[in-house]
Amino acid sequence: MIEADAETKAELREAVRLAKSYAADSFRAEGIENFSTLPRETFIARCHEGFHLAQERILKNVLPLQQKLKLLRTDIRKQSKGKKKTEIQRDEAIQKLHKEEARLLTIEKTFRRVADTIAWQILRFNRVLMRSTHTGHDGGGYLSDSNIASAVEATAQLRKPGEFYLINDLTLCLGAGAGDLTWVKIDQSIAFAELKTGVENTRILEFLHAYGEKTKEQSVRIEEGNGPRTPEECPVHDLLGANIDLLTDKSKRKQIERMTRQMERMDAVWSTSAPTSAWIFLSRRKVSLSSGTAWRMFRKPRTNMRSKKSAMH
Repeated sequence: MIEADAETKAELREAVRLAKSYAADSFRAEGIENFSTLPRETFIARCHEGFHLAQERILKNVLPLQQKLKLLRTDIRKQSKGKKKTEIQRDEAIQKLHKEEARLLTIEKTFRRVADTIAWQILRFNRVLMRSTHTGHDGGGYLSDSNIASAVEATAQLRKPGEFYLINDLTLCLGAGAGDLTWVKIDQSIAFAELKTGVENTRILEFLHAYGEKTKEQSVRIEEGNGPRTPEECPVHDLLGANIDLLTDKSKRKQIERMTRQMERMDAVWSTSAPTSAWIFLSRRKVSLSSGTAWRMFRKPRTNMRSKKSAMH
């Protein structure tokens, strides 16, 4: 039993309802009882709307809960400073603070478990895929210390009717390999997206993307027997020359290495999660944000991989 006030319990119940039965409840309210008469996309879009509303409610509650936890833990550290373990265990004031910490943490995790139920539904109960997102590089800490503001801004700008963007940091079941967002379209195609902000990160991402395109272009020309004969004819050479500081500056090179490893971890999630390469690459698109740029990698599951167990669909 969760120790929480009536308002918090009501918020939690509503978040669960929005995540699990919003579509069915809203259609019944409109007098529609036989859901089989509805176009599949119509029902899916309403499910995604419920997920979005549930996520907003989770954010509304989790962020202030974490702020309370941060202040409480600071107080615990101050009161525990210089005391032995046995003294801390006997100190009633400190133990009372620890009890309050455990209570708040339970409430916070309960809200985040609602986000987990959303993740399970949109990833169609694919345990292998979900486990593969835990790469050993998973972070922790508070949402306010992450790029949560950028994620919220991105979902607001990117979301189109029928789509849903899950902020992965709200969940407990997805690891760093899932990136910042899990995006699901009305046609059930899904993607993991990594958000990057700042001018330098934007430039690096554009450079890496251009390098991949130029390398592919050059390989095709070589196979056709029309490869470059001089540096001036080489598109890769021109690109490297224009971005030489990214390769010679130590800090920029390290950032490129970090971002490349991150991309490889995300790519490994897709390549190892299904034995028959069930996840296929579709395209890349750049989305401008006021604080930087987000790159999205779109992948769509093959039809023979669709789960019949999905509660949402």
